[in-house]
Amino acid sequence: PHYIPVDSNNPTSPFLPLDLSFYQRKAESLFTNQEMSPNSTKTRAMDNFLETLLPEHEDVFKQIRQDFLLSSPQLPLTLHTPVAVSDLYAPLARLGRIKILPARLHSVRGDGALMLAPTTNSSSSESVSALVDMDTLILCTGYSPAFPFLSPSLLEILEYDPQDLLRPLNLYQEVLHPALPGLAFVGMNRGAYFGVVELQARLAAGVLSGSLPTPAMDLGLESARELRATCRLTRPQFPRDYIAYADSLARELGAMPSEDWLRSHLVHTPPIYRISGEVATVRKKGILG
Repeated sequence: PHYIPVDSNNPTSPFLPLDLSFYQRKAESLFTNQEMSPNSTKTRAMDNFLETLLPEHEDVFKQIRQDFLLSSPQLPLTLHTPVAVSDLYAPLARLGRIKILPARLHSVRGDGALMLAPTTNSSSSESVSALVDMDTLILCTGYSPAFPFLSPSLLEILEYDPQDLLRPLNLYQEVLHPALPGLAFVGMNRGAYFGVVELQARLAAGVLSGSLPTPAMDLGLESARELRATCRLTRPQFPRDYIAYADSLARELGAMPSEDWLRSHLVHTPPIYRISGEVATVRKKGILG
């Protein structure tokens, strides 16, 4: 839903927009590693946390997850149930009007049937099945990354993979590359977007202008390469934890609030990283060094 209670155990609890309720540091223990390393324990913890947001629909969530895993038993246990934001989803799922079928659209047959391939990487034609009697097909294809303005030699350095929709480039903090000191990227991340994009832009501007020192990138680049390989295997909906990633960028900028300040400001919003203006004035004593 778009709005959820602050305290799901309190029947008189006020409601907040989903993002203000979801991105709170009291839940950060579920997302301790910004370089998301999926495992079955963390996956189950994440799903349990999501289910607690709406306890009245607990039976629906469990059935959705069961259908999701049983329909594709070859999926790794590290893949957690996809998240959708909707006020109608859970009630329609409870009525049986919605059913999850994890698959990739392989093609559309001449008679209108959908030819579906497994979610895992399989090229066998025997693994493709048909879904018939479709009334409407909605193509939520998103966007494919393309860089026609960069030379093939630059794309090779960046390890560009046009088929990788999660991490098409291998970059330090999704922004910089040590072999290309005059080049930076902003917005090459999937997940909660604009707060992170602002921090990426500040990092790019700082390093390119010389107002920030050039970070040592080799270790971070290797970690990014390992995370990229993991994402190709598990295809997580969000390859990074939003709060931890934003915090890591803020540390690069020297804009990270102190732990004491954060303990009294649990709801995460992008303005907490401002170093000038009204928000910064309020917390000026909470900025690190």
